[in-house]
Amino acid sequence: MQRRGCSTILVGPNGLVREGLARILAAPNFRVLESVASVRDLDLNSLAKHQPVLLILEFSNDPAAAISQIALFKEQCPLARVAVLGDPDQLDLVAAFQAGSNACFPKDIDCHALIKALELVMLGETIVPSRLLSRIPKSNGERGSAGFDSEGPAQSLVQVNGSGLPRLSSRERAILHCITEGASNKVIARKIDIAEATVKVHVKAILRKIRASNRTQAAIWAMNHASLIWPDKSHCTGDAANLSQPSGRWVQ
Repeated sequence: MQRRGCSTILVGPNGLVREGLARILAAPNFRVLESVASVRDLDLNSLAKHQPVLLILEFSNDPAAAISQIALFKEQCPLARVAVLGDPDQLDLVAAFQAGSNACFPKDIDCHALIKALELVMLGETIVPSRLLSRIPKSNGERGSAGFDSEGPAQSLVQVNGSGLPRLSSRERAILHCITEGASNKVIARKIDIAEATVKVHVKAILRKIRASNRTQAAIWAMNHASLIWPDKSHCTGDAANLSQPSGRWVQ
């Protein structure tokens, strides 16, 4: 993302929720341009000069209105990215993604997991609840009942809360924990007292096992499964033992 920050729009009926989001996004590379109750309160034409643009839409008791607001926003800002924040069980997820949403998160998602997920969204990823993935076609560019095109610009899907946790060694769990903290291979090598080349080999193995294509995806996957991967802090050695345990529940 650009140094000047990603232009971010916060929309939702709850002013306190929007204020909380604005504070969470203040430190990372997001720049809040507007915070309003409805997309209809925005000057959508003026947003064209701001690129890239991210809409974070919080919904409460009217999921149908949320979908119409997504559609309205995407009609005026087709290149913008959209993340929905709310109870996925109350929202027609298929309709939301058809309208133009790129991600859906529960309101109790961990702050660090939310930031990493939003960074993925701005890189072109689509964060899809696992119960929706089975309805997305995997090849030939065919469109299924979910209405997704596998050859579209956001074809890389990040599965969340999938079944079948892969087997990671204690060393791999320690390295994965360091990855969630944003540590480089050199820093990880110093923390757990192994060669940097060895760390690189372990990182490649971790990405392969959890089916992640980069470190950011690996960090999000780890945060989602933190309670299973790290039931305690015994996975780290040396300075790594002082790292805080990542936490957060991903989209159900």
